[in-house]
Amino acid sequence: MLRVNAVAAGLVIAVIGLALTAPGCGKGKKAGATCDAVGARFLAVARKQLDDASKAGDLEGETRTRIDNHIPAIRDAMVRACKENAWTAEVRACFAAADDDGKMKACYQAMPPEQRALLEKAAAGKLGE
Repeated sequence: MLRVNAVAAGLVIAVIGLALTAPGCGKGKKAGATCDAVGARFLAVARKQLDDASKAGDLEGETRTRIDNHIPAIRDAMVRACKENAWTAEVRACFAAADDDGKMKACYQAMPPEQRALLEKAAAGKLGE
């Protein structure tokens, strides 16, 4: 039970980390991925991560359900932050192309500090509900 709880806690941290890695949308910019595409990629990567943990036996059904129920809210906060903060096409493209947690984290680290701070604030506000 302790192993499952530790793994679940790790997955929650990873999901939050993914939430903090989302790129934004540039208002009025037509080039690159959209904010909605970034949110869709986050959702796909987060759910794959949960599926992999479940298949490996590292995640119980109830815990998975609780984590899975938070993912859409995190995605929505990311998309909203993206649209409201006019993030660059390069950042959006990076995240929209990221196919795993490591790549999303790398994109997050490449974001300007002020955009990372705004995204963290948006994700924390959504998670606090």
